[in-house]
Amino acid sequence: MPLDCAIIGHTTNRTHTMNTALLNEIAARLGTTDKNLVISAAIKGLVDLGYNVRTAYEMVMGDGSFGKMAEAVQAELIG
Repeated sequence: MPLDCAIIGHTTNRTHTMNTALLNEIAARLGTTDKNLVISAAIKGLVDLGYNVRTAYEMVMGDGSFGKMAEAVQAELIG
């Protein structure tokens, strides 16, 4: 499912919240409500379009979300 420009037009997400317009569009195209699948497809689609992982993640999940996720992973690894 390649992402097209119409979907990417909704990815100017700088509100610190999930980009629900993008996620809803992808969910409709995939015919699923599986949040993990939809979020993964959104990030993968953006990476496939040339965005780096951090930018793609933040376009989907909101500004600062990549750093928060990285901090949480690091905290779990450190124990």
